[in-house]
Amino acid sequence: MGFVKMPVFYLNHYFWFLWFLSLATSFSLPPNELSNPTQWNGVQINQYHSHEELISAFHALERDFPFIAKRGTIGKSVQGRELVYLHVTANVTAPRPIGKPMFKYVGNMHRNEAVGREILIALAEHLVHSYEKDSEITKILQSTDIYILPSLNPDGFAKAKV
Repeated sequence: MGFVKMPVFYLNHYFWFLWFLSLATSFSLPPNELSNPTQWNGVQINQYHSHEELISAFHALERDFPFIAKRGTIGKSVQGRELVYLHVTANVTAPRPIGKPMFKYVGNMHRNEAVGREILIALAEHLVHSYEKDSEITKILQSTDIYILPSLNPDGFAKAKV
């Protein structure tokens, strides 16, 4: 069996994703907050977000950062829940230039994949709050359209015992 070559485009984004994951390990809480941490980088981490909280969080990001965040939907689930995504890029309302890379993160495809859902909510928060404060994040958002869909299966998440 031979080695399968990944296109350079996917490798570059793979390395950006690994870089983001490395950021997660570089943050630390002050010693007095270790017994009951409730937030990381402004994101609630001591409980899972309900579907309504996810929609509210994305609505707030779109409202507070209209130049880099735009909320959208790809339709509804079987039980009628919106499949909400956040489009994050510099100058999000401008037409997309031809050839500008696009990257899609999708989480919670199965009902028991709640951690991936929360990681994508944290990623969305981190990207918009770090724009123009962190040169690497700014560079990513100026050169790439990022679509974050934290929950492809909100019905299954609602049924799961998390």
